[in-house]
Amino acid sequence: MMLSEKNYSNFNIINHIIISVAIFIFFAIISAIIQLSYVLMKIGWNLESAMNILHENVYYGLEVGSILGSYFSIILVLVIIEYVYKENVYTYLKLNKASITKTLGYLGIFFFWLVSISFLAEKLNIKPLSEGADFAKSLITNETNIIYLFIAIGIVQPIFEEVLFRGFLFEHLERKWGGFITILITSITFSIVHFQYNFFILFLVLFPMAVLLGYSRWKTKSLLPAIIIHCINNSLTLLITV
Repeated sequence: MMLSEKNYSNFNIINHIIISVAIFIFFAIISAIIQLSYVLMKIGWNLESAMNILHENVYYGLEVGSILGSYFSIILVLVIIEYVYKENVYTYLKLNKASITKTLGYLGIFFFWLVSISFLAEKLNIKPLSEGADFAKSLITNETNIIYLFIAIGIVQPIFEEVLFRGFLFEHLERKWGGFITILITSITFSIVHFQYNFFILFLVLFPMAVLLGYSRWKTKSLLPAIIIHCINNSLTLLITV
């Protein structure tokens, strides 16, 4: 049965969610392998020395791993859509143009929410929220290539995450359960896979952001606003950190 048909079973939906999570795991594994290979290449292919370096700085070569890991993972998503689901990539992922006015509107909402969260965190002295900034700082070391880092964390990885969560995962769920449930499920899944953050960041920052990204995808019927907002968020975080 092709995915364009409307009568999906809940079993097929569960399979689709599992495939989506598996793709993210694939991204994590490929990124780690590429990162390790990068370190090995830099120090002369000594595995013990490479592991020691990564033990001291787990983010060494992260930018290279993230760029290539995102690239291969996006390719995997496209292959699954085209050859397994047998659907048109552009139609399925909603890569059509979006209204500039609506995109700017959602971007404005995003900035208002971001400023509000930052203000409340400072006034209420919510210390755990500062871990997000600490994580961004930890990405930047003497060995970090800043240009590659901006490309990786500010552009390529956000594009991959949007293609996966608000594109691949979102489309199939929306056909079965509609917008509201789909936004909720994709937002929860998006938050869970970012388990490196604490509960406060997941609940007060990442989850609301995911809801806004999902809502913009649903209302504009385009993935582009979500990609733009996500890229701007990550790039601004890195820029402020630098």
